[in-house]
Amino acid sequence: MRRPSLMRQYLIASISGLLLAAPFIQPSWFVTPWLAFIPLFWCLRQAYHYLQCYLLGLMFGLAFAVAAGYWISPFIYLLKGYSYPTSFLIGIVFWVYSAQLFACACLASIWLIRCGKISELVAFPLIFGLFIHHFPMVFSPYLGGTQIKFELALQGVDLFGEQALSTLIILVNVTLLQAFTMGARCLSRKANGIATLLICCWFGYSAWSLSLWQSRMEQWSTLAIGLIQPNEAPQRGHTASVPGYSRTFPAEMDMSEQLVTAGAQWVIWPEARYKGYLELPRVRDAYHHAVKNLSTPLLFQDMERTSDGENTLLRNAAILLSGNDEPADIHFKVKRVPFGEYHPLAEAIPPIKPLLASFFGGFTDTIKPGIAAGFFTLSEFKIAPLICFEVMFGDYVAEQVQGRAEGAILTVLSSNGWFGSSRQPYQHLYGGALRAVENRLPMVHVMNNGPSAIILPTGRIIAETPFQQAGGYLLKLPYSAVSGGSFYTRHPHLFSSSCWVALSLLTLVAICHRRNQRYLARRARTTTQTS
Repeated sequence: MRRPSLMRQYLIASISGLLLAAPFIQPSWFVTPWLAFIPLFWCLRQAYHYLQCYLLGLMFGLAFAVAAGYWISPFIYLLKGYSYPTSFLIGIVFWVYSAQLFACACLASIWLIRCGKISELVAFPLIFGLFIHHFPMVFSPYLGGTQIKFELALQGVDLFGEQALSTLIILVNVTLLQAFTMGARCLSRKANGIATLLICCWFGYSAWSLSLWQSRMEQWSTLAIGLIQPNEAPQRGHTASVPGYSRTFPAEMDMSEQLVTAGAQWVIWPEARYKGYLELPRVRDAYHHAVKNLSTPLLFQDMERTSDGENTLLRNAAILLSGNDEPADIHFKVKRVPFGEYHPLAEAIPPIKPLLASFFGGFTDTIKPGIAAGFFTLSEFKIAPLICFEVMFGDYVAEQVQGRAEGAILTVLSSNGWFGSSRQPYQHLYGGALRAVENRLPMVHVMNNGPSAIILPTGRIIAETPFQQAGGYLLKLPYSAVSGGSFYTRHPHLFSSSCWVALSLLTLVAICHRRNQRYLARRARTTTQTS
């Protein structure tokens, strides 16, 4: 096959990145990730040198980051109030940095393949799977969220987590590439046979597991849940109450009373405006009185503001009022969003904090992390509370429910209003839904601006509220007091750690092979000169 020109290779790599971005925008395109890397990997085969590999990965990453993360500039504009040009320039920095993930993955993969003579079937899936899940990112491009409409592909994550699914997707791409370029010859290769067997095992297990869980859930009872979706416009700082209501009796409490009257057994508010529960005794007393009258548990979010004498400290909290005289259960957010809730460089190098604060301003308000994940137990069910992007950390969620998963409900309180009318809230919802499958637990995800949803342990979304529409919703959640937990829940780091060990060993093999090749080359030159 004729080698395409350099510009054509960069164009092909960019198109490949756009294919990967497609299901992040439209989930019905879930097939494209299983094919999207083929053009990129084919171009990498043609590359003459490592710089070209890096640039191919960079073009792929830029096309993907701009298409899938187009919402970053409007997000900065809404959050900071910068001008459109300034927000766009910051967006460019974000896109270029995000592209480094794929550029570095391409570089590392080709180095391993060429220096260590490692098979593409090993190098590409191993390295891309690790980079997608461990490269330092603000918003990581987890591939599992693109498969929310492909239920059969999801089920294996209860064994090894979402990283295993990403690795499988890359493996399918490489297997198809070799089939296209080698034809029938690839059938006689042992490595291709093993790869095909692994793919078949994944989908075979998924088919069996999906059928098993569908039959189990038919026997489950349902829990009536009231969801409040205020659809508040994003605003920085403390905001005034809705006209006609007050801090002690907000509009959400009024809607909660209506939902309880309609049959709600539990009411959830999303992450939204400041409420004052943790700081104002009058608000705290009013909430306890109202919830006691409802005789129904209420889960909501609020901010706590304290001072250490020099700095104001903020903590983001999920609060459960059980409806009796017991004190509130509180979970303080542990996993924070880099650059949004803290600045990694400022924490690593404290002296530069004033400089960063002068540039970023309130964009990096520091949220103090909680010490440990909260877990709430009621008489009828248990709650594993998660605040916003905490749901994107699979190992963290698994550790949160480890040893107590039976009868638990994953409950996420989010506010994505800063992202406007973009697709980001859907990306957040679908990406977080994988936690339900990984831990075989039902999930409720309540968003300020929507869409809020109920997700089954198989990953299926059985109820989804309208986007950017205020209201109270009474939904039915299938629930079992004795079901929950998985192999992944018990061993959330097994697959990832195994991949790191494998990469370390293969890197050592590549280094030794490279040194041996250089030694043989020098020896051959010496022999020739002697002759």
